[in-house]
Amino acid sequence: MWRRRKGWSIVTSQQYIHPHPLRFIPTEKEIKTYLRDLGFRKNDRTRHWQRDDGVELGDTHDRNFIRTPDENIVAIDVQPRLMEGADWENVREFEE
Repeated sequence: MWRRRKGWSIVTSQQYIHPHPLRFIPTEKEIKTYLRDLGFRKNDRTRHWQRDDGVELGDTHDRNFIRTPDENIVAIDVQPRLMEGADWENVREFEE
């Protein structure tokens, strides 16, 4: 976590993710299913994905997801943030 003038930011790093050898970019439908399974819904007004606990995802285009050799979808460069008025205390944990 990084406290900035305008609020908190999430700073992450990740190890190299091996892509699927033939179909490494997931389809839009696969990305939507993945995000819905994580509890997100698309906000048509903002075009971001949001959860009821106040977490919002931006930059969710297909180049920011990878399909792994075992067919899992992995987000690699989406931008998570807390929506205005939401509280970190209310963010729920989840397991994939």
